[in-house]
Amino acid sequence: MKMIRSAGIGLTVCLSLALANKAVAQDAEKTKAEIMYQMMDLDYRFALVPANKDSACRMYFANQAKAEFSSFKKLLEPNLALFKPGQQTRLSNLQKAYEELFAADVFNTLKKPDYRLSKSVEDDEAAKRLSDAIHRISRNLLIDNLENIDNLDLVLTLSQLTVAADVTLQTNNSSSCTAAASKQLEQGNALLDKYFQAGRARNPLPLNTDIEQLILAFKNKSNGIPQRTLALYGNGILKLTPSGKVAAKEANKAAREEFLKKEIHLKMLYPTTKVYLTGKIKPLQETEKYALQLPAEGQSFEGRQGLFFNTDAKEAKKKDIADYTFTVIAPGVRDVIIDAPVFLSGRVKANVMFSPEVTVRGYVANIRYHYPVKVEVRNKEGQLEKTLILIDEREELTTTYHADYLRAPKAEERSSVTTINPFYYADSAAKSISFQRDMILRRLQVNSWAETPLLSKALTAAYGSEKVTNAMYPIYGIKDPQPEYADLVTLVEKTKEAISNIGSKDKTAASIADLKGIIEDYEQRLRGDLTPNMRALCLINAAQSALMTDQISKSVAFYKAYLAVEKDNAGIQSSYEGALTNFYYRGLLDDVKSNPVLLGTMPKTWK
Repeated sequence: MKMIRSAGIGLTVCLSLALANKAVAQDAEKTKAEIMYQMMDLDYRFALVPANKDSACRMYFANQAKAEFSSFKKLLEPNLALFKPGQQTRLSNLQKAYEELFAADVFNTLKKPDYRLSKSVEDDEAAKRLSDAIHRISRNLLIDNLENIDNLDLVLTLSQLTVAADVTLQTNNSSSCTAAASKQLEQGNALLDKYFQAGRARNPLPLNTDIEQLILAFKNKSNGIPQRTLALYGNGILKLTPSGKVAAKEANKAAREEFLKKEIHLKMLYPTTKVYLTGKIKPLQETEKYALQLPAEGQSFEGRQGLFFNTDAKEAKKKDIADYTFTVIAPGVRDVIIDAPVFLSGRVKANVMFSPEVTVRGYVANIRYHYPVKVEVRNKEGQLEKTLILIDEREELTTTYHADYLRAPKAEERSSVTTINPFYYADSAAKSISFQRDMILRRLQVNSWAETPLLSKALTAAYGSEKVTNAMYPIYGIKDPQPEYADLVTLVEKTKEAISNIGSKDKTAASIADLKGIIEDYEQRLRGDLTPNMRALCLINAAQSALMTDQISKSVAFYKAYLAVEKDNAGIQSSYEGALTNFYYRGLLDDVKSNPVLLGTMPKTWK
C-alpha cells in the first residue's frame, strides 16, 4: 500500500485556511457563504472516514477533517451574528460536537486503530452514526439558509462531489482510499441535471447560468472545482443576512425604478384574415346534408334558440336523405338533491367565465343533479359512427336555488348568477323548496337544456367548419418601439403573421407549427425580468398562440396569469373569453379514433 501522509490536506483545506485569514476584510454575505460552504465540505469530508474500511485511509481522512474543522471554527466564531439566534445555537452545537469528536485520542495520533474490533466511539458502527448525526445537523442548517428549497438536493450533491473530486486529485492517495470518492463522483454526476431541473424555474437566470457551468465543469473533470462551488454559494443560493436584505431591498428598489423607465406602451393588433377552423373528426362538405334530431325540450322555438351548427353542409329537409344524422339524447334531470338552505354573506363567484365575484347576503340552497347529454352520429346507411358524450351520466352538476329562481331568466342572465336574490329567512327558503318542488324540477329541466349551447360548439368542433372574425384574436404590439426592443417587435410580427395564416387552408399546418415555436420564445422571455406591460404582452400573445394550436389548458394558464398583470382591458378579455368556447372541444378531439368521445362540461373555473 502506498504511504499516506497526514500533511497532505487537499486543495479545499488550503483554500479554506486562506479564506479564513481574510474573513475580517470580507463583506457579510461572502463570509456567510464561506461558512456554509465549509460546513458542508467538512460534513462530507468527515463522512469519508466510515466510508473506508482501511485503517490508514480512515486515519488520513480523519486528520484531514480535523484540519478542515480548524479553518471552519476560526471563520465561524467571530461571525455567528450573521445567523438568526436559533441557527447560532445549532451552529455552536455543531462546533461542540466536532470538538468532542476530535478530542478523542485516535484523531491526535498517526496510529492505526482497529475499527472493527474496538468498542469505543471510534469503531465502524459508531463512526457511521456520528457521521449521520452531523450530516442531519448540517443539512437542516443548510435548509434554513437556502433561498430556494428546491435546490436542496442539488447543493448537497455539489458539495459532496466537490469533496470527492478534491480527494481523487490528491496524488498521494492510494486507489483504495479514493475508491469511495470515485464511486460518489460516478453516481452523483448522473443526478446533477435532474436536481438542477427541480429548482430551475424558481432560480434567477444568472444563478442558473452559474449552476450549468459548474455542472459542465464536473462532467469535464475541470480544475478549480472547489473555488467554483464556493463561488456558487455566494451567488444567490443562500438567503441574505438581515443587513444584506435591507441593502438588497434598497438596491432592488432603485434598479426597479430605473428598469420601469424603460416601460413599453402597448397597442392592440389583429390578424389580417378570419381564422378558419375545420372539424377535428370529419368536416362536412358543401355537397353533403345533415339532420339534427333534438329531444322534446329542443323542438320548440325557444328550445332551438342558441343552437347553431356551423358547417358548409346544408340541413336536410323532410324529404331529403341526410348524409349524417346527429341525434341528441337528453333523458332529463335525474337524482335531484336540494340541500338545506344556507346563509351566504359576502362575495360569491359569478357563474360567468373568469368573472369577478358578486355580493350576496341571505339564504340560498344548493341543487345537485345529473343531466346526461350525448350525441349519436349516424351515416346515410344508419350505421352508428360516433358517440359524443357532452355530459356523462356520472357527472354531478350544481346550481343555486334562490328567491328568483322560478322567474324565467332573460337571455343575458342565463349564464350569470349576478341576479341571485337570496331569501331573507331560512324558513322562507325551506317552505319555498317544500311547496314548489315540482315547479323547481320543471324549471331545472328548462334551464338545463337552455344552458347547453355548447352543444353547438361541440358539433362544430367535431364535424363543422367556421370562419371566426379576426376581432376575436387580438394580440399586443409595441407602440413607438425603441431599437432595443427590435427582437420583441419581430416576435410580435411573427405571431400576427402565423395567426393570420391560419385563415388560409393551405397554410394552416405550417402556421400551427410556427406558433408552437413562438410559444416557446414567449415562455423563455417570461422567465426573465419584465416590466408589467412586457409581461402582459408575452402572456396574452402566448395565450392566443396556444389557443390557435388547440393547447387549451396551456392557453388558459397564460390567460389567468395575464389577468393577474392587467385587469382593465375589456377588449382583450371579452375577445379571448368569447373565442375560448370555440376551442374548448377542439382541444379534446385530438384522438379522432376514440369512440365514444367523452367531452364533459367546461371546467367551472372557466365559466
